[in-house]
Amino acid sequence: MTIEFQARCRGCERCLRARAAHWRMKCRTEIAAAPRTWFGTLTFRPEQVYRAKCAANLRLAAQGTQWDELKEAEAFRRMADELGKEVTLFIKRVRKRAASLRYCLVAEAHKSGVPHFHMLAHEVHELSPVRHKLLVDCWTAGFSNWKLADERSAHYVTKYLTKSMRARIRASIGYGNITHTSYDIAEGVRIISQKEMLNPKEDTEKNEQSTTAVVTSPTGLPVFASAIGDCSNG
Repeated sequence: MTIEFQARCRGCERCLRARAAHWRMKCRTEIAAAPRTWFGTLTFRPEQVYRAKCAANLRLAAQGTQWDELKEAEAFRRMADELGKEVTLFIKRVRKRAASLRYCLVAEAHKSGVPHFHMLAHEVHELSPVRHKLLVDCWTAGFSNWKLADERSAHYVTKYLTKSMRARIRASIGYGNITHTSYDIAEGVRIISQKEMLNPKEDTEKNEQSTTAVVTSPTGLPVFASAIGDCSNG
C-alpha cells in the first residue's frame, strides 16, 4: 500500500513565508505575555569566529571531510552550531544573575557568510528584572545591541526566515504556548482557551465577576487570562 501526503519543501518562497508567519505568531504571544521583552543582535569578534571555524574543521577532519568540500548551507549550519555554544553560555549567565529567561533566537548569515544572531529575550518575573546592562555585560563573545521590544520586533526577528532557508531558529521549550508555568501569572488567574471563549460556561454569575486580560494565542487569535472574583475594589 502506498501512502501519499504533502509536506512543505522548506525551500521555496511560499514555504519560507509560512515558516516565518508560524514563528511570528509565537513571538507575538510571548511578547504579549512577558512583563518586558528585549530585542538584541549578537555579533562575534574575528578571533571568536576563527576559533569556531577551527573547532568545526577538527570535527569534520575526524569524519574524513574537508571544510572546502562543504556546500554553503552546510558550512553555515556548522558555524551556527559552533557559535551557538557561546549564545548558550550567554543565556546561562543571564539566568544565573537574574532569573528565568525565555527566548527566541534566529541565526542569520552576514554578507561574509559568518552567522550572527537576533534574539528576543523575555523577562519572566517583574521582581527579577532582566536589565539592559545585564544583557550587555553577559555577552562576552563580541558586540551586542539591545532595545525594548514591541509587536513589531516579532516581525523584525522572523523576517530573516523568509530570506533564506539557511536561517536557523531555536527557542525555549514550549515557546509560543503560554501556560501558568511560562510566566508569573498571578494566583487566581486562569488561562481561557479560544474554545471556552466561543462556548462560555453556563455559570454567568461567575463570568460577570471576572476580569479579563487579553494576550495573543499562537494562532494569532485572542487568548484571555481571567481573574476570578470581585475586582470592584481594585
